[in-house]
Amino acid sequence: MKTRVIVWTVVAILVLLVVVLLLSSGRRGRIPVVQLSDLQRRAAAVEAKLAERASEIVRIKATPVANPQALADAEKHLAEATALVQKVKESDNVRQADADLRSAHRLITRLNRELRLAVKTKRTGAP
Repeated sequence: MKTRVIVWTVVAILVLLVVVLLLSSGRRGRIPVVQLSDLQRRAAAVEAKLAERASEIVRIKATPVANPQALADAEKHLAEATALVQKVKESDNVRQADADLRSAHRLITRLNRELRLAVKTKRTGAP
């Protein structure tokens, strides 16, 4: 009789643990639904960031640049990212718009890196 009670208690505890684990992992496992309006709103924010970077490029061009190739690459990345953001704003396909917005973010990262390289001065040895 005691063994039967112990076995059913262990089974009940195991079932309870499995239910708790399934309920808690279900929330994290779901893929969030992305709406086209959310993507277009995020595209507007990215567009504002690109406008800031464009003004920064104009400011950097006004001074002598340490690495002109990096500045040219930055301008190329800016143009590509701007085109992708325009594509997102006009898109009707959620998946394509999401992929384009991710690509625009990657291009902005490269753009920032190129801008840092463009203004970075080379260190010389000790005098």
